[in-house]
Amino acid sequence: MNIQPTFNTHNQNNLNSFFSTPSFSKNSTKKEATENQTKNTIQFSLKISHYVKMILLSLGIKEERIQPHRDFYEDFDFDILTHLNMIFLVEAYFSIFINDEEAEKINTIKELEQIIQKKLL
Repeated sequence: MNIQPTFNTHNQNNLNSFFSTPSFSKNSTKKEATENQTKNTIQFSLKISHYVKMILLSLGIKEERIQPHRDFYEDFDFDILTHLNMIFLVEAYFSIFINDEEAEKINTIKELEQIIQKKLL
């Protein structure tokens, strides 16, 4: 399976605005700041999940099968080339670098989302 991504600065601009967080006023209480931070973290995770889902759909995975615990090799019959293609798509879309050692440890959708979040924060 050979998928050629079409990424440009428009994608990066969308990604930057999508992940931007609102500023807090000086009058915010600690509780409000903590609640806002928790809310932003949840929204951030949901946005990552959304983009990962789009990438997996582009690789031919059916939407109803995309769940955090799913294993790329056992559940989706990925081979090493498909796995690497997915990693390349993720790197290109999120403008991150996943080294070989990290890539080898990514076996589930949840693990993929966690490494993306770690790289973006």
